[in-house]
Amino acid sequence: MKIKSLIMFSIVTFVLLSNTKTLSANWYAGSQRYEANGVWANIDTPYNLDMVTIDQSGESNWVSTYYSDQYGRSWIQTGWKFFYWYSNPKQYVEWCINCTDQSGTYEMKDAFANQNWSTQIDYLVEHITHKQWCAYTNGVLRYCVINLHYGPTLVMAKSEVSASLMNPLSTYYSQLKYKDPNDGDWKFFDDQRIWHSDFPYDTEKYSNSNFLAYRTDTEEIFIPLIMR
Repeated sequence: MKIKSLIMFSIVTFVLLSNTKTLSANWYAGSQRYEANGVWANIDTPYNLDMVTIDQSGESNWVSTYYSDQYGRSWIQTGWKFFYWYSNPKQYVEWCINCTDQSGTYEMKDAFANQNWSTQIDYLVEHITHKQWCAYTNGVLRYCVINLHYGPTLVMAKSEVSASLMNPLSTYYSQLKYKDPNDGDWKFFDDQRIWHSDFPYDTEKYSNSNFLAYRTDTEEIFIPLIMR
């Protein structure tokens, strides 16, 4: 009976590990807050990153809005991203209007600036008027998008790892703020924030508005299949 149980455990574990990419091609770690008209954070780059060399392997570290209704999902985000074939992290702005699996308007802009290793840049998205939102990097207005979604909405500051859960992560977020829809002031994230992490990625919390997104130390364990 014990041997049968071990066989079943080994098979289930093997299937889950071998299909991790199918189950989730992206893993997240960070913070979010409801009902805001903008989000702002200083986001650091680490010393370097050694990514797994498979298709779409990389990460992005960003601030973003998120809105969903019967027409699809809409967001605007900005931050830095790095894939294994890059030489330096790139600053970028991305947005999606009424996106579903089959339709929507998607735009990615990443040719305007890099972010050097071991540096810090502030990233910001904010609601301007009606459905218009704008994105800034390093204090510079990069892009504004009309017909996106109304504010206030959910805002996030997160790291996103793509393609392989073996990819490293070590990104520091500081001075994290939200734009209060009641008075238009920028305020530090408070206890209304919600932490989010997908194993093996996690957050080390220094305060509500300062945290490190990182990969936890794990060991690869081989579980043999016992056959009789």
